[in-house]
Amino acid sequence: MAAMLDIFDQEKVWEMALKAERREGREEGFKESWDEGRLISLIIRLCRSKSNMPD
Repeated sequence: MAAMLDIFDQEKVWEMALKAERREGREEGFKESWDEGRLISLIIRLCRSKSNMPD
C-alpha cells in the first residue's frame, strides 16, 4: 500500500510540475506575442506618419 501511495504521489508531483511549466510557457508566449504586436503597431504608425496615410 505504501508503494502504491508513493507512486501516486510521484505522479501527482509530475502532473503539478507539468501544469506549472505549461502555464509558464503560455504566459511567456502571450508576452512575446503582445510585444510583437506592439512593435508591429509602432511600425505601422511610423510608416503612416512618414507617408501621410490616413488611418
